[in-house]
This record gives sequence, structure tokens and C-alpha cells, in this order.
Amino acid sequence: MGFLVADRAGRPLTAEFDGLIGALKASEPALETEPLSFGLVPALRSRAAPTMPLDEDTRRNRRLVGEVHDNYAAALSGAAGHAGLFGTAAGVGAFARAFCEPPGR
Repeated sequence: MGFLVADRAGRPLTAEFDGLIGALKASEPALETEPLSFGLVPALRSRAAPTMPLDEDTRRNRRLVGEVHDNYAAALSGAAGHAGLFGTAAGVGAFARAFCEPPGR
């Protein structure tokens, strides 16, 4: 799905997602303050839960902090239609509300 979105938009999935988040900020103010993105800025890495890569992952033997755990998404520079998104619970909730609640609530 991520490839389809990028192909149809004529730009990378990350750029399309950032544009969508920008458009949703007016209806969901929490998206202004709560991070939700494919790239985790270094200042927020200390808040990310560390994980260990899968056995077949070339990144094995080191902890992943602020990096996508899924090795297929990692092969796609960390952004894929199925994995790679980082966010707080409040940010994910705001994103879900934008799609689940009718406009104007």
C-alpha cells in the first residue's frame, strides 16, 4: 500500500504522510504537540522503547532505539506502508480520531 501511495502521489511515502498530518492538525490539535512520524528526531530517541533486531537482521547484536524494528521496513529506509511509524499514544489516538469521528464532532 505504501508503494501505491507513493507512486500515485509522485513523492515518497514520508512526504505524503507529513502532508496528511499537516492537513489534519486543524481538526486534531494534539497532532501539533504529539510526535507521529516515520523519522524519530534525536531529541525524542530517549523516549523510545529499545528493541533487539530479529535474528536474520543485519543489525543484530545491537539495540535499536528510535529505529524501526521490522527488517523489511528498515530495508526501505525505515518507512513502509506496514511499519516504521513512531508516535506517542496521544498522537496515535489523535490520528485515529481524525478518521473515526465525523467532521465537526
